Amino acid sequence: MKAEFTPSDFRFNEAWILLKINDIESQEGRFNFFALMEAASCRPISNTLSGGKTSMSPEDAETILIKGYQLAGKWPEKIIISYPIMDDDIFESIAVGHGIYVEYIPERNLLKIIKPLRDATCRALISCGAKK
Repeated sequence: MKAEFTPSDFRFNEAWILLKINDIESQEGRFNFFALMEAASCRPISNTLSGGKTSMSPEDAETILIKGYQLAGKWPEKIIISYPIMDDDIFESIAVGHGIYVEYIPERNLLKIIKPLRDATCRALISCGAKK
């Protein structure tokens, strides 16, 4: 496996990356903020807040994928799951159900792609009063 990926390692819409931005605490409870981004452009294409542990519900997984499809106009060849972010395979099974290949890559190998989105989103969430 490559030690460090950059956007130039991907063709447009070849791969989407699922990443966990952070945990958010609010008066309603604790949530996980997940984002789906297009790997070559580093463009965010979908996101969701998911309650509970570190995984998404099947409904959240379906929603984030459908929102990505609606924006992109087609499915990617593969989805990269930046791990460790989830404690089960709910998202993977939903993606595979749409005919998408799923690959797990350590977060540290994707930092050149995902860090700008994560940092910008965290700054925006903190400025809105969310607690990490």
